[in-house]
Amino acid sequence: MGLDFVAIDFETANASRASACAVGLAVVEGGVVTSQEGWLIRPPGGAGRFDRRNIAIHGITAADCTAHGLSWAETERRLAAVTAGRVAVAHNASFDRSVWAAANAESGITTATARFCCTLDLSRRAFPRLHRPLPDYKLHTVAAALSLPPFRHHDAEDDAVTAAMIVLELARRARCDGLAQLWPAGPTPPAAPRGTAPTALGPVRTLRTTAEVARRH
Repeated sequence: MGLDFVAIDFETANASRASACAVGLAVVEGGVVTSQEGWLIRPPGGAGRFDRRNIAIHGITAADCTAHGLSWAETERRLAAVTAGRVAVAHNASFDRSVWAAANAESGITTATARFCCTLDLSRRAFPRLHRPLPDYKLHTVAAALSLPPFRHHDAEDDAVTAAMIVLELARRARCDGLAQLWPAGPTPPAAPRGTAPTALGPVRTLRTTAEVARRH
């Protein structure tokens, strides 16, 4: 495993892990962010209630997702395509992995999630060795400690790009050239809805080009 992965971030409409309302992706190839994308999601099934607490965090409303969101079925198709053959990375990956799995279960989709590595776990292990312990290891705290560019926290696309940059910067400082060196235990296996078997993945969908990423950042 070289430095090739897909960073993922979900936002949710309420406390239910099935209530995905936004997702962001950042594709890393050869240690470079080559494409990124984010979109709103119509939360699946009965998970579509938007709580005030969640709206206050990310600013996404039911009206936003009704007007501009993709279905979970289309979202899952895109996620499966872009992560095919790749490891997913997320900050607090247990959350993002469980959102993907719960939304699949709510929708009756049997496709398994990607394999996941966690930048929260990586940061907790790396900082005491490379730098100093941090007061906490939240995404914005780690990004600031690494002097990464400012970003819009809880914007799913920005959070995904920042998670990707955390991996790349920690790898650079530790002189690592692969995910296996950063996560010796390997990624967490895919999660599938209970009682189901994974289905085949679809074709890969092209995201934003490297040039488009450079113009934005």
